[in-house]
Amino acid sequence: MAVLLLLPAVRPDAEVNVPRGWRKSDRFYGFRYEVRGLVQDVGFLQAAVHAAEELGCFGWIQNSKVNTVVGEARCSKLDGPKMVEFLRFGPDDARVTEVLVKPYEDTKIKLHFASFLALPDERKTCFRQVLK
Repeated sequence: MAVLLLLPAVRPDAEVNVPRGWRKSDRFYGFRYEVRGLVQDVGFLQAAVHAAEELGCFGWIQNSKVNTVVGEARCSKLDGPKMVEFLRFGPDDARVTEVLVKPYEDTKIKLHFASFLALPDERKTCFRQVLK
């Protein structure tokens, strides 16, 4: 006699019954962002790469077609807000007027990098449009 055992489907990377503080979302801060103002051709991309490397973040940054800067970052919970703070000011020659940040509920960013990269303007990403 065969016995059929039905178990709920669980993703292999699901964090089931993990104590608070041990889940990836408790340890990492991933977000998408758009920076508006005078942010292109003022060294913003290079300064962001440097800031991200100092903070141990990875992800990417890119000029958009509407004269903003867009990207994604994944940092530690402690350093994620520091990266957002950098984006609010940028390098000395930048004049940031607004920063839109969309935190991710999980820690998966859309493009995966082992470091933080400034992508070329011609590289197509799914985030070339404006955040709302």
